[in-house]
Amino acid sequence: MKIYLNKITFYAKHGLFQVEQTVGAKFIVDIELECNDIHSDNIEDTINYEHIYNCVKQEIEIPSKLIEHVASRILKKLYNTFPTISYLKVKVHKPHPPIIADIQEAVVEVEYHKKTDTP
Repeated sequence: MKIYLNKITFYAKHGLFQVEQTVGAKFIVDIELECNDIHSDNIEDTINYEHIYNCVKQEIEIPSKLIEHVASRILKKLYNTFPTISYLKVKVHKPHPPIIADIQEAVVEVEYHKKTDTP
């Protein structure tokens, strides 16, 4: 079974420039994961969305210079918290990065496959 949590929005202080680290900006996180199929109507038999959100929130609140580092930390946190995950993809979006170019967003994506990878 796949679970998607899309467009989780946060205000955080990530970036190379001092203004980004001081003022902060909006960041968007998408989570895709696979776990065992659920054959009941009990929350205990699946991965609670609120618990996923809380893990993401804990990591995104830690300032970093690179969103690559943020994405990797989120992936490791989710993997370590939910051992039943067999596949995990984390995307961190940085809308309107402060560079001299017309770019809608910068996006970093990291993936984990339980059978072939180690986070």
